[in-house]
Amino acid sequence: MRTKIEPSRSASRGRANHLCSWVLAFALGLTCGWLLSSAARAADRSRSTRAAEVPGVISHRAPSPAVPPALLSKPHVEDVVAAARARGDLFEAAVRVEDLDTGIGYTLGGHVAFNPASILKLLVLSAVLERDAREPGFLTSSVRWTLADTAARESTSDAWALQSGASYRVDDLCRRMIVRSRNDAKALLSQAVGDAALEAAYVSSGLAEARHAPGDIQAHVEEVAASLRRLVRPGALPEPHQQQAMAWLQASEFRLGIAAGAPAGATVASKFGRRRPAGPNGRLQLHDCGVVDAAGARRLVCVMTRGATDAGLQRTIADVTRAVFQPE
Repeated sequence: MRTKIEPSRSASRGRANHLCSWVLAFALGLTCGWLLSSAARAADRSRSTRAAEVPGVISHRAPSPAVPPALLSKPHVEDVVAAARARGDLFEAAVRVEDLDTGIGYTLGGHVAFNPASILKLLVLSAVLERDAREPGFLTSSVRWTLADTAARESTSDAWALQSGASYRVDDLCRRMIVRSRNDAKALLSQAVGDAALEAAYVSSGLAEARHAPGDIQAHVEEVAASLRRLVRPGALPEPHQQQAMAWLQASEFRLGIAAGAPAGATVASKFGRRRPAGPNGRLQLHDCGVVDAAGARRLVCVMTRGATDAGLQRTIADVTRAVFQPE
């Protein structure tokens, strides 16, 4: 007959104590893990908040009100450009948007080159105003027009056209060049201000090589934006000269691009450029570059386009401007 051996009470208590210790350790581990996870989530929220507070940094989480509105408009502008391509209004485009007070902004299509056309008149204006800042009285001096052949490509019956043999004040020539976009005024101003001053303006905007390249001048949207920034950036020119430049740009007769898409009540100071297609298969180029002051937000907006018709490109530029200021 086998004898049944009963476990001792001390052994049973030992096993029970061991089990309780294991359960306690497991529960403690779960608690520590939860605490560490909560701390990590809190740290992540803190980092996201700090990132949103740094200008130009956008968190991957929901946009913070601290993020500059000019940056938030980028996806809306991309959608506008894509829609213009889809409906056949646009072949290609480049856009530069920048907050003039902070310098924060973005560029789309920065690799695409265009002929800036009449936007280059901004560089002539810069050279003239900078010379007057160095030599007070240059703006009110007079120069004589003897380059009638330069005006052959534009109307000489226009009331703004220069008359051969007549003399004109430099500030009047600036007004004709910017407001009416007269090429004859640009030619006479270029002669009056001198090649060295013009070269300095082109170099400052990153267009020195383009100026001396054979054939059409080719430029990118950031270089074109730099030509406007020379005139409107705070401190770029003495205040009276900057105010005069803004007055001429605000009086520009072209109102079918940026001005058409700017918010109601906004102040628009802009310069357009248009390049007719070369040859039967060439494409029209239309550009507009300006400063829009809407509800205290001063933004530089430059849109360069290539497409088939003036109407389609004008609509594209206006729609881009609308997206910059009124993203849905």
